[in-house]
Amino acid sequence: MRIALLVVALLWAASGALAAGSPLDTVNAVRLQGCDAKAGVKFKLAHDPALDQVAQQMLRGARLADAIEATHFHARLSASIAVTGAADSSALARLIEQRFCAEVLNPDFQRAGSAEHGKDTWIILATPFNLPVTADAPAIRERALKLVNQARAAARKCGDASFAPAKPLSLDGTLSTAALNHSSDMAERGRMTHQGSDGSNVAKRVTRLGYAWLTVGENVAAGSPEIEEVVRGWIASPAHCANIMNPQFTRMGIAYAVNPATEDGIFWTQVFAKPR
Repeated sequence: MRIALLVVALLWAASGALAAGSPLDTVNAVRLQGCDAKAGVKFKLAHDPALDQVAQQMLRGARLADAIEATHFHARLSASIAVTGAADSSALARLIEQRFCAEVLNPDFQRAGSAEHGKDTWIILATPFNLPVTADAPAIRERALKLVNQARAAARKCGDASFAPAKPLSLDGTLSTAALNHSSDMAERGRMTHQGSDGSNVAKRVTRLGYAWLTVGENVAAGSPEIEEVVRGWIASPAHCANIMNPQFTRMGIAYAVNPATEDGIFWTQVFAKPR
């Protein structure tokens, strides 16, 4: 599960040099006042020099994803705006209001950068990928358990399958260890998969930890550092949702591993079981 938004557009306006005042100032003015009959956002985009570098690379023809990767800015969400020939900051503001209102008013964006060359201006909007650290793990496990049990407490459809409310799960340390082992394996390889690098599946991984089970299952995800978003994604996916709602499961383990050098950055594993 990867969380990303890519918006690339090219807009032409009346010829002329860009007037004094940074493009970021113009973007923030539109962001605060609102556009297209939509209310403004209460906080400005913070200037990030790394995004200036991304914009410089896009001026030279790079794709947004490649420019972000080359700059080592790990973005959770990103968008780019390209404008050619805006006569002044007022013209730039009008173009942004007309064509890029949704991007500029997106409250999920936190930072911005820009670059100019001649008549060309690139503006980059992004949200950094803030990865959780090991110390966050206990609180994240408890939050995941709460979210999963909230989901199990209500009847729901997972694709074409209907599920009645199910009893709450409890956390299991051994299952969380199995989850951590697999998340670490995925993070090392930079690949989201149910198969371990040794060819193992979840049943084998749980068994070799000495865990005696009657039934076992697994969900995996990658790309989001927020457990709320991860659980929402699982619930929206029929097969993952079915695991969450399965009344046969009584225990759960969950863990994540991070590797900023990979495209996804973070890898999640959720292991379910009913012990013997």
